[in-house]
Amino acid sequence: MLFFISMACHQPLKTSGEIIEIPSEAYEWVCSDYQEHSEIEIIAGVCNDFENLEVSISLINESFIQEQMYHEGGCWWTASVAQEENCIEIESIAITAMVP
Repeated sequence: MLFFISMACHQPLKTSGEIIEIPSEAYEWVCSDYQEHSEIEIIAGVCNDFENLEVSISLINESFIQEQMYHEGGCWWTASVAQEENCIEIESIAITAMVP
């Protein structure tokens, strides 16, 4: 887990107000299917001074889910997303941030 934190900490910041994509090495996610819904847990290790991170989840039926991530303190950000689709329907997950 420390490896992906070090990768995120050394990214150069861009121009203020620019939206950048967080590299996939900086976060991990797991999805669990339950009887009535699925739940996706995402943990990111991003040490830059971002005001917020947003996770975008693309599904194979061409729909998507967007959620704000919660800053846990330090370099840690988390999100928990409940959805009606099964985990197998997740096509991709991306996290973006706006440069302050």
